[in-house]
Amino acid sequence: MSETTTHRAWQVQEAKQQFSEMLRAVERDGPQIITRHGEPVAVILDAAEYKRLAGERRTLADVLLAVEPLMDDEAAAVFDEIEAERKRDRPREIDLGFAE
Repeated sequence: MSETTTHRAWQVQEAKQQFSEMLRAVERDGPQIITRHGEPVAVILDAAEYKRLAGERRTLADVLLAVEPLMDDEAAAVFDEIEAERKRDRPREIDLGFAE
């Protein structure tokens, strides 16, 4: 196993056998690298760091719901109108090219 300034490379077998120690190393020293046949195959990192790197994945609906309390009355009325119109819309028939 090799050492760098903050990261340690763990062989797969070693990582399995010393999983608790590896997790402590993540908390103490930062990301830990797992190798197979000397090649990096995975990195174990702190959950907060993962969330930071991955970013929060949100749908458009999530964003709109989050900003709704911040909207003024005029903007809220526009969104209410759009929502009401969508509820009135009928589904469109789509020709997928299949014979009936």
